[in-house]
Amino acid sequence: HEGYLAATKKGLAFSPTGEGWTVVDRSFKEECTCLSSTGKLNTPQTLVFIGTTSGVYYLNVDDYFDEESENKKVVLLSNYSQKLPSTYINSLSYNTKKDILVSAGLGGISVLNNASTYANSEAGDILASDYANYTSGDGLTGTTCYSVLWTSSENKLIVGTSNGLSITTDFRSWTQITRIANSENVNSDQRLTNHVCNKIIREGTNLYTVLHGVGLTE
Repeated sequence: HEGYLAATKKGLAFSPTGEGWTVVDRSFKEECTCLSSTGKLNTPQTLVFIGTTSGVYYLNVDDYFDEESENKKVVLLSNYSQKLPSTYINSLSYNTKKDILVSAGLGGISVLNNASTYANSEAGDILASDYANYTSGDGLTGTTCYSVLWTSSENKLIVGTSNGLSITTDFRSWTQITRIANSENVNSDQRLTNHVCNKIIREGTNLYTVLHGVGLTE
């Protein structure tokens, strides 16, 4: 089903066009901070992850439109949530090609491999090889992370932190950005207007638009 999913104070709501919303789950009352964002999809996506102030939840959207399904509910991804550096989630990004979920929160970021397997099964504890947490000591520019985005063109992960941007294609190696090129003089650079990067709202080939505390930087 194509459309829009929103988490509201009255429960989860769905709209095929952005108008005429229908509440599909009134029981889900967690304080929602974000829904998972993805790049371009190769196949229809039915699994949606939900970031809250108390961990990560998930649901299968198709279950809500299947009259015979008994799984019309939002479920806490409890084993993963217990391993988060902080359960307060500011941003979620899901790489559908690699089945990797990245959570950004007050204590850094957390990476979960084989995310759909753990969400769609009654799997026990998450294997140590399937998750990792990263903080400022692991290469992030700042421990508090506000935004995370997979780039569709370069398969890079961009993290907006309390102290600039961190970019990686390999979690063992991070590029830190607290200075940017001046668009009027490419041979000079200038500091970000504010190092607190609240939201990465657009990405292109080596060009990122970042919303932060005192304005916007591109």
